[in-house]
Amino acid sequence: MKNITEIAWTSRVAQAFAIGVCGAIVSLVATASSETDQYEQTKINFQTEYGNALTKLAQAKARLTASEKALRKARQRDRLKGESRTAIYAEIEAAKVELETAENNAARIPESARRAGVPPGWLREVEERQASAS
Repeated sequence: MKNITEIAWTSRVAQAFAIGVCGAIVSLVATASSETDQYEQTKINFQTEYGNALTKLAQAKARLTASEKALRKARQRDRLKGESRTAIYAEIEAAKVELETAENNAARIPESARRAGVPPGWLREVEERQASAS
């Protein structure tokens, strides 16, 4: 038969073990929650960055198109002289540089996402949203 000290000690060990197990479970849940939050934040960051890059790309294309249209209109009216000519050509060149920068940035993001282990579907979601918004 066990004496009272052995029973009390066994009870305390069982309580300590139970508390330790509960603490480990809470820690695992907190870690899983933290990993889920980090996963979602990574997804949001890549999607936001890619969405912004695609928006800037569309804006750069629109700027170049508008500049070229202004050049055609000026040529049709035969008003392409002096400062206006210089301004239109400068605008076209600036639009081309902006477009090239936007294209490079938009092309860089999927590659960096791939290297980071991001599922390609994350970026496809952004492309689909951009396409449906247009």
